[in-house]
Amino acid sequence: MPNKAGPKSEDRQAPSLLPGKPDYGTDDPVTIFSLLAAGILVAASGFSVQFLRSTLGPLWVFMLSLLLLLAGLIFIGFGAGLYLGRKAWKPREVARLAATISWGGNEVVLDIGSGRGMFANTVAARLKDGLVVSLDRWRPTEVTGNSPASLLANARICGTESKISLVMGEPTHLPFKDRAFDAVVSGMALHRLKGSLEMRKASVQVIRVLKDGGRVALLIAGNSSVFEEITEEGRLKEAKVSRLRLGLLPPAHSIEGRVAYHTAEA
Repeated sequence: MPNKAGPKSEDRQAPSLLPGKPDYGTDDPVTIFSLLAAGILVAASGFSVQFLRSTLGPLWVFMLSLLLLLAGLIFIGFGAGLYLGRKAWKPREVARLAATISWGGNEVVLDIGSGRGMFANTVAARLKDGLVVSLDRWRPTEVTGNSPASLLANARICGTESKISLVMGEPTHLPFKDRAFDAVVSGMALHRLKGSLEMRKASVQVIRVLKDGGRVALLIAGNSSVFEEITEEGRLKEAKVSRLRLGLLPPAHSIEGRVAYHTAEA
């Protein structure tokens, strides 16, 4: 079982949250803010072109104004879609994925890219004597208020703090022994890896740290083709790759399965 590696004592001074209501923040806040800000600026410029009426003529001004307004609304729509998708659809998908595994109650589970602990708490609530190892770098640009302290605060609210261990690390170099976990889960974190090479490294690491017969439940936004390959190669049995979940922006796949065997590569 992995050693418990929590944050330093000063990190444990978590922000106060409403009792019984965990706050998992907002994913990709920089992207959402950029889209909304760009949309507002572009839409506003659609109104400002009215000052060019005497130069371009009323028809051209109308067409340009309409084009800018539509472009601005598209940016705003994508930004709002990202926000609502992560707030409304992501919790449902995480709960659905957690329910696909028949938990015995004493499993050791790795949650990759835990953030503020949505998937970790969902799984830990299903365990009696087990442990969820939450792995992340807790970068503030990835989730608002992203920190080990926020994860622990949410765990206290959910009553799962004693069943969660924090480890700093990257999915491409998991700091664990081979076959250490009964299950590996991840909710909308692996899409942040840069390029197919890093995705391939992460997929190999996931297989490596799972016990024979260990379960995988991943929610991956955008291009998940590298992880889909491990199902096609037969390294996962009972594998299921969902269609794109369009309620999430960017659209996401869920990948479920059980490790069939370990190869020399893994």
